Amino acid sequence: MTRVDSLLMSPIEIGLGIFLMARQVGLASIAPVLISLVSTLLGTKVAARSGPLQKLWNQATQERVAFTSSILNAPKGFKMLGLIEIFSNMIQALRVEEMERSKGARLFVMWRNVVANLSLMFSPLFTFLIFVYTRGASSLNATEAFTTLALIALITSPMQLFTHAISEFGVMSGCFQRIQDYLLLPESQTAGLETRNLKNQIPSPDARSSSQNRTVSDQDILLQELPRLPLQDNTSYLLEMDLESFTYPSSEQAVLHNIHVKILPSSLTMIVGPIGSGKSTLLKAIIEFCAQQSPNLRYKAPEVAFCSQEPWLPNTVIKDIVVGQSECDEEYYNTVLEACDFVKDLSKMPLSDQTLIGTRGKSISGGQGQRLALARALYARRPLLLCDDVLSGLDASTSQTVFDNVLGLTGLARRHKAAVVFVAHTTKYLRMADNIIVLSNDGRIQDQGTFEELHSRSSIQNVREVLTSEDVSDQQNPEVDTTQHQPETVPTTKFEDAQQNLARQTGDLSVYKYYGKSLGYTNLLVFLAILASQVFGTKFSDVWLQWWSGQHFQLSTGGYIGIYALLAGIQVTAMMINPTYLLMHLVPKSSAKLHEQLLRATMHAPYSFFLQHDAGVVLTRFSQDLSQIDKQLAGALLMFSVGLGACVAEAVLISVGQKYIAIAIPPIAGVLYMLQRFYLRTSRQLRFLELEAQSPLYTHFMETISGITTIQAFGWQDSWQDRCMHLLDAAQSPFYMLFCIQRWLNFVLDIIVAMLAVIVVAVAVNLPQTTSPGAIGVSMVNVLNFSQSLAFLITTWTALETSLGAIARIKNFEANVASEDIGIGKTPPPKDWPRSGALELQDAHAAFSTSSRNVLQGVSLSVKDKEKIGICGRSGSGKSSLILTFFRMLKLSQGSISLDGVNIESVTTGHLRAQFAAVLQEPLTFPGDFRLNIDPYREKSDAEITSVLVKVGLWDVLKTRGGLDAIMDQTPLSQGQQQLLSLARILLRKDSVKVVFLDEVASSVDAETEERIVKIITEEFQNMTVIAVAHRLKSIMDFDRIVVMDSGRILEVGTPDELLKAKGSFWELWTRQ
Repeated sequence: MTRVDSLLMSPIEIGLGIFLMARQVGLASIAPVLISLVSTLLGTKVAARSGPLQKLWNQATQERVAFTSSILNAPKGFKMLGLIEIFSNMIQALRVEEMERSKGARLFVMWRNVVANLSLMFSPLFTFLIFVYTRGASSLNATEAFTTLALIALITSPMQLFTHAISEFGVMSGCFQRIQDYLLLPESQTAGLETRNLKNQIPSPDARSSSQNRTVSDQDILLQELPRLPLQDNTSYLLEMDLESFTYPSSEQAVLHNIHVKILPSSLTMIVGPIGSGKSTLLKAIIEFCAQQSPNLRYKAPEVAFCSQEPWLPNTVIKDIVVGQSECDEEYYNTVLEACDFVKDLSKMPLSDQTLIGTRGKSISGGQGQRLALARALYARRPLLLCDDVLSGLDASTSQTVFDNVLGLTGLARRHKAAVVFVAHTTKYLRMADNIIVLSNDGRIQDQGTFEELHSRSSIQNVREVLTSEDVSDQQNPEVDTTQHQPETVPTTKFEDAQQNLARQTGDLSVYKYYGKSLGYTNLLVFLAILASQVFGTKFSDVWLQWWSGQHFQLSTGGYIGIYALLAGIQVTAMMINPTYLLMHLVPKSSAKLHEQLLRATMHAPYSFFLQHDAGVVLTRFSQDLSQIDKQLAGALLMFSVGLGACVAEAVLISVGQKYIAIAIPPIAGVLYMLQRFYLRTSRQLRFLELEAQSPLYTHFMETISGITTIQAFGWQDSWQDRCMHLLDAAQSPFYMLFCIQRWLNFVLDIIVAMLAVIVVAVAVNLPQTTSPGAIGVSMVNVLNFSQSLAFLITTWTALETSLGAIARIKNFEANVASEDIGIGKTPPPKDWPRSGALELQDAHAAFSTSSRNVLQGVSLSVKDKEKIGICGRSGSGKSSLILTFFRMLKLSQGSISLDGVNIESVTTGHLRAQFAAVLQEPLTFPGDFRLNIDPYREKSDAEITSVLVKVGLWDVLKTRGGLDAIMDQTPLSQGQQQLLSLARILLRKDSVKVVFLDEVASSVDAETEERIVKIITEEFQNMTVIAVAHRLKSIMDFDRIVVMDSGRILEVGTPDELLKAKGSFWELWTRQ
């Protein structure tokens, strides 16, 4: 886009140059015209071919960045599953493939340079050839030769810009085409939704005028009068939905069939059914997420609040998450936090509700994330609240408290007359529902009605068979008074230190060495040798023209022309070889190597690094920085080298032509040096600012994509789009300011060169005996080019320096991000380690980093081989932190952990994690087919994979969707199905691991699936040590021992029967269920 003006202005300059040249050389002026036409036609051809090739390169980049993003968004899962090396190799393979695909576009960069310089290289040759043969061999003199050469420059320079502009326009059209293809994709179909007006979310004046600072007590939750939304007539339905079928855009198979639902205001509707029956899809259908085949959807009150099963949490402070796009009402804000049982959590956070939660809520527990999402939905005060199993990550006590405060008979939702649609995997709260919808396996409504109606039709018994059969009890047990453990929140930091900030202004020679090493010093010498030959062919032709016009050698006209043509041939040959060698050989290898170094530093960074740094900031290095290296840096290096060679050669020729001018060269060089220092200090800073301004933009994109369902449900599209445009403006501001100072640079350089031209002319006029007409011609021609060459040199030097900022960032990143294996002993464990899977914790104190407080406090536990250990406790009690410590993702500050007698601190993390298998609370899936998702190690046959899918009950689902070759992203699975997929992944590796960790593996599945999971654990993991975290205590009642945790400490350890008889903490948790 930077050369678009050349498409308009260059033809005018070319026409004027042709007119002047025709007056000077007559018929010979046709040569540059014809060559320019050929150059333009070839440029058009090159542009037409370069667009698709650039598109192919961009697609490869997009695939690599998207795959990398999926890893950076789930570092916990990939590290725990020991997949870092495997997926690092896959990402590096994508990088190598990207470089291979880029070679086509890079080759056309070479052709673009050659075509753009055809006029410059061949116009003088053919002009003089026609001139001497039409006017005679003796007709060429210095005046005519160098005047003609100057006029040719008036034609070839704008022609060069014009041809470059055509080629860039072709590349630009390829980018525009990709954008157009995306914009032409079908949008999600609407169903008559009215435009959501955020003013309707603002609390009433009465609410805002009340006290802003009063602390709301537990009693206030039940007694205080709160502002209510205007009510509709009770006989009218808030939502009436009659649909023939629903399907996802990426799938042709409908998920829901014949859905007819009516929801009244101030009602609680619960949706139940087996996993994969379409419960979550039904909620997403309501907010128009799904493609609709034959819709008939009517909204009486379209404003919706939504809580997804996996909470969407942008990286901001807690208060901003809860308030969302509404105005802040402190009284109601405190009420919502109390209702969601979050006040005690805030008291444990150093910054209270100003705490940053990290990317995807990495700095808080899963249960806290679910309650934050629920608080956000409540605070919006919408007439319709959609909740997708939002209590699954909570312990029984917290779950009961939140349900009573929010959805109970005196809960916040009821008192606001809000209708709630609640997806559940448990029968525990069914008695509280006004309406229950039972979905079948094929996505149809099997039955619906009140609890009593379903009970009379025996539907409740059927429901209990597929859901977790926890007793529905009206007894209100006292709340367990335990202090919840708060995961450490680490503030986001930047990678740059003071030394790098100084380097922004002064440059850093070590960065040049770092980049030169990646290119190879021998390769650079070859590159410079080819460059020297190119500069020789370009500039020595002026000297040869001087000798020709002065007849310095006894050669015929054909001899002079032949050597002149030879110099042009050297020039064009070097111009073809040099960029080809650099762009096709050096840059791809260097880029792949730099990516590998960046990838290795990122993937082997400790887990605390990902808690401290936003994923968007890290992704910028894999996208923006590497794009800078691949495109801008490579081109800047080539152009700077050419510009430097041209400036040196022109300065020499000017000095040779006018000996006294040599005296002026050092002062001018000093002025230029001071100018570049002044210019580079500013331009380099602006370029750094541009690179850094990209990070918030990338973070915003990632958060928008991950939370698009929630954003659409709340009607926040406009505000998020405005925020995106604001970030885009901030990212573009340094870019446009850089253009402004480049215009200033050109102006100053033009003044300097004008002064030099005056000096040359003054010396020639006043001291004619010191030179010759030919020498003056050489000097004047090079003076005319010197201004452009200087501007080109400093501009490309700036581009090189600022593009090297991407290299500096990678160098700094690699140097400052410590590996999680630093300090590991060199003595490997025995080859047959571990033999049994016995674990021993001795007084373990652990923290997320050396500078943060301990989240485990003196934990001691001995686990025998093949023992089954269940871990339970309230949300935030340290259960997941204990699991992370086994994987060395938390830093031990005191104590030790051993596996079969070997201290795990002496083993590399890759080797250690390869001995474990894990199913996480948040199921881990990644881009690719189901075969890759189930067997990322590529060790098993399709028959073995199918066998484990049958065991976990997923094969019937997958075989109808394309089997193992189906793409994961195009075949969405429910949360429970993803858990089963994770379990299948473990079953494939059961012969190669000794210890299995299960973190809330049954939190999002129905009773039938939970029984299958328990059966698999019992039968398939008999010869393995199993450590399972569970909120549903029934799933671990058959385990050998139970560990009860609170505040990072172990409260009780014993068999289930022993702990129940003791009537301690475990008994209290059990009675709550």
